[in-house]
Amino acid sequence: MPGTKVITNIGQLITLNPEFFEENETKFSVEPDLGLINDAAILIEDDLIKWLGPESKVGWDWLDKYDVINAKKNVVMPGLIDSHNHLIFAGSRHNEFEMRLQGKSYTEIAKQGGGILATVKPTRNASFEELYHSGLERARRIQRFGVTTLESKTGYGLSIESEIKMLKVINALNNATQIDIIPTFMGAHALSPEFNDYESYTDHICKEMIPAVAKEKLARFCDVFAEIGYFSLDQARRILYTAKEYGMLLKLHGDEFSNFYATALALEVGATSVDHLICMDNAAIKPLAESNTVATVMPGVSLFLDTQKAPARAMLNEGVKVAVATDFNPGSNMCESLPLSMSLACFMLKMSPAEVIIAVTRNAAKALALDDRGTLEPGKRADLAFFDIPSYQYMFYHYGINHLSRLMVQGESVIF
Repeated sequence: MPGTKVITNIGQLITLNPEFFEENETKFSVEPDLGLINDAAILIEDDLIKWLGPESKVGWDWLDKYDVINAKKNVVMPGLIDSHNHLIFAGSRHNEFEMRLQGKSYTEIAKQGGGILATVKPTRNASFEELYHSGLERARRIQRFGVTTLESKTGYGLSIESEIKMLKVINALNNATQIDIIPTFMGAHALSPEFNDYESYTDHICKEMIPAVAKEKLARFCDVFAEIGYFSLDQARRILYTAKEYGMLLKLHGDEFSNFYATALALEVGATSVDHLICMDNAAIKPLAESNTVATVMPGVSLFLDTQKAPARAMLNEGVKVAVATDFNPGSNMCESLPLSMSLACFMLKMSPAEVIIAVTRNAAKALALDDRGTLEPGKRADLAFFDIPSYQYMFYHYGINHLSRLMVQGESVIF
């Protein structure tokens, strides 16, 4: 129920906002970047954080007046944010998994009838209710890992009717669950079966699909898969500028299978994030660092497809804002676990635990243009993940299991 709560006995509180404490000259240990407070407490008023700091500053009157939650020495941090996800789809592509083990590439599998289009048919045939219930099960599973905000793309409909059906499912799930689900229109995921070429389909997206989606106000973002064999840079540019005219924010799947120079396009159009970047041109790193665009990397994709890895270390060294996400989808990473992707970012991309935590909180919020979450500070949403671990590094060290003990969304505990 809404009201005022005090969370006490926090072992480590990761605020992600060291500036707040430095400005107020608070005298306790603040770890660089993480804004870490040992032996901390939080005051929540309704759905927002009212105060946080050392537990020694908590007045006895608070403990008498307000509901008290004992964190039991857990590590508490902002709710995790998965900023790149394909939550809604029907069918399975487990046969492609074995084909990859036999040495076939993503492109070869697509040419043999696999790939994105193999998911389009079952998704089109699925009813709203079927997509809703499968999406609800996945969303609940994702939430159990500590995720409080989730981006969800379309892209397995590739027709006005089916894309809008998917967006309506996403919005219905957002309204029915305690996880905040951000809708992204991605009709530009692959060539629709009704069209013979990408140029004519691009015309259809710009003239018919985007206006239809915008009219019903169903999507916050528009995303495009710019890649050899998919949408060209010129086609992606047209789609993104059209979406921008209709009030959507922009994302871009870029440089995943080739150095397609998609990162430069993302900067040109002012995309909130450019995602994948496995094969990006190293010359694009410095301009990316000087921009407001977030680089979203998905190490689970590199593992699942056995491809090279995004140059996260090089990007971080240059000052790029890096987010980590799952890219949960049926073809290139059938895994909902953001904590597993977080550990993979350490193992495969050589990111530090602190850098990864920033990547799934503060930077992930920036990738979704959300300034009310991603850090813990007064006035921000009280989205909190409690992990039963002795220190934040432990969750990366003891990987592959779920350490979550409690989850709060806008000040309310989630009941699983």
